[in-house]
Amino acid sequence: MNPSVALMSQFIDIPIESPSPAGNWLGAILKVVKEGYIEVEIKVKKEHTNPIGTLHGGVAALIIDEFAGACLFTLNNKELHVSQNLYVDYFKPAREGDLLTIKAELIRKGSKIINVECSIYNHENLLLTKGVGNLINTGKPNPFNN
Repeated sequence: MNPSVALMSQFIDIPIESPSPAGNWLGAILKVVKEGYIEVEIKVKKEHTNPIGTLHGGVAALIIDEFAGACLFTLNNKELHVSQNLYVDYFKPAREGDLLTIKAELIRKGSKIINVECSIYNHENLLLTKGVGNLINTGKPNPFNN
């Protein structure tokens, strides 16, 4: 088991303490971690919603971006990667109180670009939102994996 997966495995079923303040605001619980794959759960809070009471599209994009990055952390990269782009498709709404499952998976790891897919499901395992992002190698040391 690589050191990043070993570290994250210690935090299964407890609230995630991320180096990202925005990620911590989401209140996610880590459920599964493997190299190149994570699952988390998030309960939709009032502050995650838009004026019509559904999960705000920007919050859904934040969830996808945050957990694409967390999925990347499982690869134990020595160099820092940051989001280069993010494509999000919205299929169905989530509402305050809904329990969401987020699944992020490595699709392709190149020397410069890493592609990750992240999907948000409701408690009935219905796909609500799906995103694909590319993260680019900055060439700078990764302060979290060195």
